[in-house]
Amino acid sequence: FLGAYWRRPEIYLDPVARRSMSSFARIDAEDGLRRLARDLDNGAWRERTMVMRPATTVAVLQPNVGFNEKREERENIRLLNQLLDMTRRARQDTSVRLVAWPEAAVPVYFVDHPGYADSVAELSRTLGIPILAGGLDAVFKPDGSYDNWNAAFLFEPDGRVHQQPYHKLYLVPIVERVPFVNPDWFGNVKYFGGFEKGDNLPVYRIAQGSF
Repeated sequence: FLGAYWRRPEIYLDPVARRSMSSFARIDAEDGLRRLARDLDNGAWRERTMVMRPATTVAVLQPNVGFNEKREERENIRLLNQLLDMTRRARQDTSVRLVAWPEAAVPVYFVDHPGYADSVAELSRTLGIPILAGGLDAVFKPDGSYDNWNAAFLFEPDGRVHQQPYHKLYLVPIVERVPFVNPDWFGNVKYFGGFEKGDNLPVYRIAQGSF
């Protein structure tokens, strides 16, 4: 039975399962089992053994824009138009099936700028491919307070935006959230005081697979 679980190596960490394998009675496997447990835990085993196959072609866009430029409204519009144009050019390669924009590609809240989202959705529909766009998300509560996130939105080829945006899980200290400080303390300053930490991992499905 020693080779029976090569596709499920975690079974070898079960002492009950090992007792049914005579090979373990003949060797000292403790060091190897510790290394196996470590590699399963940190992903090294999956990285070494995962079967890779071509899935699709993704165009990853990265405009050359300075950080301070993104703070100005007129630059935000220029940046949006630049990304839309880069997406059109990327689609000239007919093998491209997904276009990915960078994190906070358009550094505005779509809830405040619905026209921005409409432009991306229309381009996705026109080109017939999904666009994964970085932006900012905010959800308002009945008492007037809100939660906000560094987010990513999937614009689908039918012109819709996927109902579940991705909210960034691991935030950069100070830049994205001040540690040990309640963001509600900054409630009088619009969208300031730190992003909320995301709490889910949405799975997006496109024609070529899921991610």
